[in-house]
Amino acid sequence: MDEPVVTKTNNPDWDFLLATLKEDRCILLLGPDIIKVSDPNDTTKVRPIQDALLDYLDAYRDPNILKYYSQDELFLFKDMPAQTKVFYKIKRFYANTPVKRDIYENITKVPFPLIVSVSPDMYLDQAFATMGFRHRFEVYKTASESHAIAPITGQDPVIYNLFGYVDDEESLVLTHDGLFDFLSAIMGKRPLPNEIENMFQRATNIIFLGFKFEKWYVQLLLRLLKIHNSAYNRSSKYSSKITNNGSSEIEDLCREQFHIDFIDTQIEDFIETLCEKCKEEGILRSVKNSKNNKVVLTGIPRIEQLIKEGKIAEALEELNDFVDNNNSIPDDLSKASIAIYARYNRFEIRRTSGVLTSAEAEVEMAIITENTLALTSLMKKL
Repeated sequence: MDEPVVTKTNNPDWDFLLATLKEDRCILLLGPDIIKVSDPNDTTKVRPIQDALLDYLDAYRDPNILKYYSQDELFLFKDMPAQTKVFYKIKRFYANTPVKRDIYENITKVPFPLIVSVSPDMYLDQAFATMGFRHRFEVYKTASESHAIAPITGQDPVIYNLFGYVDDEESLVLTHDGLFDFLSAIMGKRPLPNEIENMFQRATNIIFLGFKFEKWYVQLLLRLLKIHNSAYNRSSKYSSKITNNGSSEIEDLCREQFHIDFIDTQIEDFIETLCEKCKEEGILRSVKNSKNNKVVLTGIPRIEQLIKEGKIAEALEELNDFVDNNNSIPDDLSKASIAIYARYNRFEIRRTSGVLTSAEAEVEMAIITENTLALTSLMKKL
């Protein structure tokens, strides 16, 4: 058996990295530590988003949360209704918490064909939309069969949220039971879509940014992706430095088990340098070379588009933001917007609690959708 090669590096092989990008063989994996929010005690500093979330939830005093397991970053809830209540607080947190967006916009410019995120946020998807770049957003859902994904390329990239996303409670992994269900599904009857697995098999370069390798389930996940198997995966692997306690031992494990080299550079600096290298090579993604770009809509047109796509929760959040930021909206329409949003939240609570039959849920959703469309039509006439 070959001994693993253990190496340290300050910089990746830029020529190799650019070559793999050109051939659509470079995959980016994003962890939660890439997300930074301002420290309320010192606005010149930032802190991990998980710390900010725990403060927002008041996790150690909220009666709906029996326990928070900091090692695994998972919760124990009092019951399912309690979990749903906390879910809505998590949803509001991600919708309303300002984060550093520059890094996401820079990532969109690099022609990665596939970006896999283990964080449930939508920041990268939003950055692609803001920049006007064509992309697809896909989510792994434990309770749903994986659908086929069309071929992935740097011109038609895919963002794949592995642990769900914040607008869909059933897709999120919040508890140990949820993590067990996720692992059972992905290892059993609901594996990753073939195109995602094929991309990992074809990859010759994998980059990790903001990953928490110390989590046991992250190491298991890497094995599920066969990243440890040199016979299956011949890719080179680079990661940003680990900064927590015990980082040296964790890095040694990753080098020995997964052949990952750690870059002694800040994540932001690495991405900025990569953008510069891509620009020099003529492969930096831009609106001109992003074929069939979606038009970036704002305001009422954006809300109407979300409704057409069946994204009612996002449409209502956009509608409330539009009302809050527009002083010309009459008071009666503003109150109507709040009422529809409140009705939708009550509907979601009843739906997830199993109170509504599928027929009742369909009727209620139709009413909410119709009311939202009627309200946007009135606002367009202002």
